Amino acid sequence: MKSFTLIALFCTLATAAVLPRDAAFKNHCCFTLQDVASGATVQENSNGNLLLNAGKANGLFCIDLSNSQNILRDSAYNACFLDPRGALKCVDPTPGFQSWTLSKSGSNTLLHHDGGSTFNSCSQTSLSAKGTVLYGDKHTDATTCKKATLKARDFKGTCKNFKG
Repeated sequence: MKSFTLIALFCTLATAAVLPRDAAFKNHCCFTLQDVASGATVQENSNGNLLLNAGKANGLFCIDLSNSQNILRDSAYNACFLDPRGALKCVDPTPGFQSWTLSKSGSNTLLHHDGGSTFNSCSQTSLSAKGTVLYGDKHTDATTCKKATLKARDFKGTCKNFKG
């Protein structure tokens, strides 16, 4: 039984590894994220930290809108969460405790975490020599921060009323 479980896990991980970076996962609404005020696109570094203006590739994020768990995932199918310091990270397939949703606000479709749409963009050179690190409401290890609101765009997959 253990070997079957390991084979199934390996096949799942291998499939996730070969998915194109810009493809939507089955039953998911996928999108890029952009700071409404600055226009900067959210990027992800190799440690799973989400950043603005860091010179990295633009991130692709997905939510299965039909799943009540409301899990935000990155292009590698890692679940995104706010770590104990408040930093927004995507590092593991296991979901965190946040609830992620999209909602229309005027002409924008905003990303919400636990009902709120406010994030913080904070300078922190230990995580990124360039750019700023994204946090939720709390940012215990960061100093200079600005409020940020993230809008979804460039939709792919099953995004219902958010496209167009």
